[in-house]
Amino acid sequence: VAEAGKIGLAGIAVQTAQARLTTLEKEEQQRKEAETKKEAARKAEDAKKEAAAHKAKVRDEAEATLQLVVGGSDPQALQAAIAQADKLGVAKKTVGDAKKALTTLQAKVARQNEARSALAAALKGSA
Repeated sequence: VAEAGKIGLAGIAVQTAQARLTTLEKEEQQRKEAETKKEAARKAEDAKKEAAAHKAKVRDEAEATLQLVVGGSDPQALQAAIAQADKLGVAKKTVGDAKKALTTLQAKVARQNEARSALAAALKGSA
């Protein structure tokens, strides 16, 4: 009987150890899953930051191009730069200033075209 009691206690000890091992395995699995989720969240956050930095860089390049073209003499290039800058979220004041410059440049080009036409007509009339 005493021997049977020892075997019974040993069996209970084995079952307890197996239950504890199962619990530890489950805890380890949960820890790994939590680490995986944290890593995925960190990677997603890094990707968001990278995308935001790229967007800011593209916007800054569009603004620099716009500012460069504002000083030029090509209305079509300025119009294209304004459209691109507006699309990419360049500051409204910068885009507004460029639109004013475009209006001025278009008026200047129109006056030049009128002067060329008048000169051509005068030369044609004197010939």
